[in-house]
Amino acid sequence: MYRYRITAEIRRDLERIELLRERFDNRGTLPRRWLGRLRRDLEAESVAASTMMEGVRVTVEEVRRLLAGDTPPTVDELSASLVLGYRDAMSYVLRRADEPSFAWHAELVKAIHDRVMGGAFGLDAGRFRTIPVFISDGSDGEPVYTPPAEDLVPDLVDGLAEYLESSKELPAPVVAAFAHVRLAGIHPFKDGNGRTARVVAALAMYRGGYRAPEFTSLEEWWGGHRGEYHTAFDCLGKRWKDSSDVTPFVAAHVAAQRIQADALSLRLATQREIWTAIEDRVE
Repeated sequence: MYRYRITAEIRRDLERIELLRERFDNRGTLPRRWLGRLRRDLEAESVAASTMMEGVRVTVEEVRRLLAGDTPPTVDELSASLVLGYRDAMSYVLRRADEPSFAWHAELVKAIHDRVMGGAFGLDAGRFRTIPVFISDGSDGEPVYTPPAEDLVPDLVDGLAEYLESSKELPAPVVAAFAHVRLAGIHPFKDGNGRTARVVAALAMYRGGYRAPEFTSLEEWWGGHRGEYHTAFDCLGKRWKDSSDVTPFVAAHVAAQRIQADALSLRLATQREIWTAIEDRVE
């Protein structure tokens, strides 16, 4: 199993994240119209960022229209299916997260992937890969990372599920980071691994008590910092190694969580002031 240390830097970020959670949880009742619009904006931005990171060429405005049921003529059928699939995967895990019988297991990961890939049979949605794969840097096609052999995948995903099931006492941002890097390292599917890993990380945050929308998705941050995102995976090395030290990834992930929560806290406060001023003028 991957190793990591909770460094002093990670502890500082965890303290800040916990402070922000308390602030979000105690912010009082928000105007329904305003809160609904904010959540729709956050959803469109996160879905657009995550799908664009995987090569689906859509804009935030196109995603906003897709989520509203209005398919733009500029978006092809497959792209639309993947955008809606990612939205459905996030909705699925948030619905499941509060179930009293909830448990982490490999079939849950498969179900998430099935939705991420829009249920497309041709894309092996919800099915572990049965072939070897490698990850290239996209420029010269040379492999930058080789995941484990396909016959190891089922047991490795089972092991990750066991880790998640037994990590209830650990800080949720650390668990989310570990789930993200471990699933990405295993690379259990032919495609859609990054999106699936990010949804699993969001679910780990929600299960850990971070239920405000500011905490359940890091896509917008990673989408704007793709270089940092890919660099964070350098700790995995060139080939699969079950005992890799992933402290650098955990640190980067927790820091991104803190930075995004801070930014969204400021955005929330600013928009609240604007809406309050508008309502005062209307009244």
